[in-house]
Amino acid sequence: MKEKIQIKPRTNIFPVYTQKEVDLSCIDSKYLHVFTDGGGNCGKTSIGIVVVEKGVVTTTFGAYLGNNSTNNIAELIAIHKALRLVKHLKKPVRIYSDSAYAIYSLCRVFNGRKNTELINEIIEYIKKYPVQVEFVKIKGHDGIDFNVYADSICSWFLREN
Repeated sequence: MKEKIQIKPRTNIFPVYTQKEVDLSCIDSKYLHVFTDGGGNCGKTSIGIVVVEKGVVTTTFGAYLGNNSTNNIAELIAIHKALRLVKHLKKPVRIYSDSAYAIYSLCRVFNGRKNTELINEIIEYIKKYPVQVEFVKIKGHDGIDFNVYADSICSWFLREN
């Protein structure tokens, strides 16, 4: 399944992915492809991250965030942690997320009143990031292999805690 997101950020913080088609096999070697997911809501939450290079999973990461959070916070934390995980590789990054909330908040399309401290912290981090960062909005629970993998990591941490 291919999907596009056309966001015009209010500031030129970083580029936003706006092409019509996205290759979800992630074989484009110009980028690190990073799938992030946050799981749980109003209680137990977790994150899952899958890093893909040239169509091959190179890194996975998951963590239990605790018993007092929300899915939106988990989605944002997953993106922040993913960027920290791959920063040393100094290669342009595409972040794939099924969270419209996280992408719209970070691109300043959606200006909600919640989680602003975390959102601003991530934006400041991206401003100083050594390479280009692009966001791709994908459909959740739509059979996209790497997204399913990130979701399964989240689910495992939720079950085990």
